[in-house]
Amino acid sequence: MARMVKSAEIFRKTVSFLAQQKGFSVRSLALKIGMDPSGFAKLLKGKNHPSLDTLDKIAEALEVSSFELLKPLDMASLTAIERRLAQVEAKLYSQPEDEKAHTLEDLEHCLAEAEEEFSTSEKKRDRKRDIG
Repeated sequence: MARMVKSAEIFRKTVSFLAQQKGFSVRSLALKIGMDPSGFAKLLKGKNHPSLDTLDKIAEALEVSSFELLKPLDMASLTAIERRLAQVEAKLYSQPEDEKAHTLEDLEHCLAEAEEEFSTSEKKRDRKRDIG
C-alpha cells in the first residue's frame, strides 16, 4: 500500500508541474481531457487513481508520454527544460539575424535552469546515498 501512495504522490506533483509549465489550470486541463474538474482534482489529491485511458489523455494534453507522468519530479522537470531548450533552438534557427540576440538570452536562461535543476537533483541523490 505504501508503494501506491508514493506513486500517487509522484503522479500528483509531476502532473501539477507539467500543467503549470503548459499554462493549464486544474479546471482547464480537466476540460481538455473531457473530465469533470472535481473528479480531476480528486486525482491530483490522491483520492482517486487514474485509469490507463485517463493517464494517456493527460499525457497527450501535456504533450508527454504516459511514462513521464509517473517519473519523479526532478526527472520530469529536467525533461521539460530539455523540451524548452529544443523549442528555443528551433526558434533561433528560424529568426532573422537582428532578432537572435533575444533568443540567445532565452537559451542562456534555459541552460542556467537546467544546470540548477541538475545540481539540485545531484545534491538530493547524494543526500539519499549518505543517509541510506
